[in-house]
Amino acid sequence: TTQKATEDLETLYQYEQLLSEAATTGKIAQLEKTYLSVVESVKKPGIVTKKFSAQLIPKFFKYFPKLADRAINAQLDLCEDTDFSVRIFAIKGLPDLCKDTPEHLPKIADFLGQLLMMEETLEINNVKQGLQKLLAQNAKETLAALFNLVLSADDNLRQRMISYIKDRVMASGADMLQPRPEIERFLTDQIKKMLPELTSTEVGIVLPMLTSLQMFKDDNTNLPILLEMVTRHADLNAPFKPQDKQSVDRVLTSLNFAIPLFQRGVFPAAFMSHLGTKVLPSFQQLP
Repeated sequence: TTQKATEDLETLYQYEQLLSEAATTGKIAQLEKTYLSVVESVKKPGIVTKKFSAQLIPKFFKYFPKLADRAINAQLDLCEDTDFSVRIFAIKGLPDLCKDTPEHLPKIADFLGQLLMMEETLEINNVKQGLQKLLAQNAKETLAALFNLVLSADDNLRQRMISYIKDRVMASGADMLQPRPEIERFLTDQIKKMLPELTSTEVGIVLPMLTSLQMFKDDNTNLPILLEMVTRHADLNAPFKPQDKQSVDRVLTSLNFAIPLFQRGVFPAAFMSHLGTKVLPSFQQLP
């Protein structure tokens, strides 16, 4: 009822006042039961109550480590609420759960990554803003969580994840990729790891991410790393099947990225042997 919803909201305001006062006096740890009541208030039916809970849980989260798992799960539940406005408030609060408690960042990054499957533009924008905050806090740990998600995601989520990394992470440049040499090496290792799971179309999106990195743009001695990845995607040990679209796409994608490497002085003996002995002899059989 409306009266019950009003009472629930008033109770939450009382909890906030108690917790805020205790935080200023250093006695907030004594109010564990009060914070637990805030966490459990997400089960209340009122929309305004849920939205207020979504703000209070992150606000006082750092003071109650024993309740961390319950508080995080409550916030995640609100992110999947049936009400749109509740979801927005809950998503906005996610980055604050690890602002002062970085040990929770991987879990929050993983969940935000999964939320990229949301359809509403405002929800997606808030998810991306949340991920940007996590990247600013710890780029390496956030990226690790996102790449792990790419490896386990279904096709739709994987495509959205790759697009996000390309458009929002790589496009951000040096400001986001700090410390740059370490993060660039990490990105290279992660992309190398997931390459076997990607389609030729996805490889065509991922490899330009690497060629845009400073370590490959400025230092030719790193180019063999790229050539190895291109060669691996070409799958030189597999027979070339001119009637098979995947087989053709694999060779064309690999060749497209190999040619600039050849022009910069990397000698692709194995790749050229593959073209000469397997691909070119079958050229007339292409559809």
